[in-house]
Amino acid sequence: MIDLTATDNSQLLAYAGPTNVLSGVWHACLDDYGSVLPGIRGIEGASAVLEGGLELGIDRLEITPGSGFEPHTHEGGHILVGLAGTGDLLFAGQTFVIRPGDTVYVPAHVPHAVTASKTSGEAFSVLAVGYPHRKVYSQDRMQLVQGSFPR
Repeated sequence: MIDLTATDNSQLLAYAGPTNVLSGVWHACLDDYGSVLPGIRGIEGASAVLEGGLELGIDRLEITPGSGFEPHTHEGGHILVGLAGTGDLLFAGQTFVIRPGDTVYVPAHVPHAVTASKTSGEAFSVLAVGYPHRKVYSQDRMQLVQGSFPR
């Protein structure tokens, strides 16, 4: 637990140090086999280990037109926030269009896929807030769903 009355701010800086998801370092994103996902990259944002030991974090993901995440699940839920471009979220048997400013919650263990529009002409950029958080380049960030479901 952080002591907010402490005169030594080192505890606070470990949690409050700023990260910039607009100008940070891009990393390749990986599937659960360690293979690079073509056309998808990410920038790490802020993250912290919360009480109970789980990590909360936010990252920026960018998907080039026609690329996307195959059907997959996550250990925890996450919120997606559209930043730029247009993307499609296949979730619960429906396709939802995500535009800048749109937000959507995807519960833990629910199969879903995210793709960038093939016709938008620009990459789909999204913020992903996850609990528990996994690094953008982590092999255990998602688990691919065997088989496929219609897109």
